[in-house]
Amino acid sequence: MQISKVRYTGDWDAAPQALRNLLTALNKTAGMAASTKQHDLTLVDPSLFRYPIVYMHGRNEFALGRAEQDKLRDYLKQGGVLFADACCGLPAFDRAFGG
Repeated sequence: MQISKVRYTGDWDAAPQALRNLLTALNKTAGMAASTKQHDLTLVDPSLFRYPIVYMHGRNEFALGRAEQDKLRDYLKQGGVLFADACCGLPAFDRAFGG
């Protein structure tokens, strides 16, 4: 399984090892074969739909542009999964999803 990290305007790479650590733990505890090689892409990248799961991580509020929102909506409607993680549990990142 391959998971991609979403690049967005803001602190998209606040904890550069977070996804790798998550995937390593997934491999060890769940017995899954998840690649720990990181692939970064924007939400408007045509290869977005090749990944069953995309990962977003950050500390601060952010805003997605209309094209990014539309692509993310399409991705989710087609069965894609967004795993979003607030770095250090900071609420500003979470609030950005409240739209």
